Amino acid sequence: MSESILASLGKLIQPLFTPLGFGVQLSEWGWVFAVAALTGLVAKENVIATFFSLATAVVATKFQFVSADFTQALAILGSEEIGGNLSVISEILKVAINGNTADSITALGKTLAEFELDANLISSITEALTNGNAQNAVNIYVASLEGVDAATSATISSGIADMLSQGTSILDYLDVIFATGQTESGVSEAVVMMDATGITVPGLLSFIAFNMTTIPCFSACATAKAELPKKAFWPTILFWVVTSFIVGSLIYCLGTVEFLPWSIPLFVILGGLMVAGIIIYNRKMNAKEKEAC
Repeated sequence: MSESILASLGKLIQPLFTPLGFGVQLSEWGWVFAVAALTGLVAKENVIATFFSLATAVVATKFQFVSADFTQALAILGSEEIGGNLSVISEILKVAINGNTADSITALGKTLAEFELDANLISSITEALTNGNAQNAVNIYVASLEGVDAATSATISSGIADMLSQGTSILDYLDVIFATGQTESGVSEAVVMMDATGITVPGLLSFIAFNMTTIPCFSACATAKAELPKKAFWPTILFWVVTSFIVGSLIYCLGTVEFLPWSIPLFVILGGLMVAGIIIYNRKMNAKEKEAC
């Protein structure tokens, strides 16, 4: 994916967004934000669609060992029909992968109690782990859920067994998936993308603000061109672009502690220049209108 035409285009324009927090300061996959912003010029919903599609590809690339069986098992467990607590599965797998020590199993019992599991169920799960049978521990929890038939149980069991065979390599994946508690909504993919690119919270807020204030979409541009005077169209486009860059840069710089000492005076000066420019422009336009009359 990193060698695709889309990636090449993203890497080409990525430096332009450095002042906004999603430029060259990001790591390998940082170009995704630039591409998402670019496709958003066609229609703003494309920002989300592009980001989600590429984030899904990043997840598949970063976690190539994740099997379809395990993904299906998670989807079943997290479905409304089954209503399983994905965090319970995560905690059991982590204890099993990190080693079934007495302390970790005791701590797991307390954690499961916080999830309001039945005391007998907790006892059965911890006993299975004590005996070194993580697969059975998961099966015991799955069997306690309503709506789990033999076929569903077999599918879940197969997926869990596959992931247990991966060892410690799945721990990062578990942290991402179960920290959000989501398997299908795209939240986990977004978390993986944030981790893969190294983008900061100010950078994300800047990305949102930029896309909300920049050129709306091609159809809006066509409408503006039809409604505005001929000489006003390109200044309008320029206004949209400049405003979005200033707003995004302001959010990123003010949200980044190391930039505060110089960013505040700089943006005060820029704001003053913008206001002065607007006043001068309006006076010139008023003067032209009076001369025309």
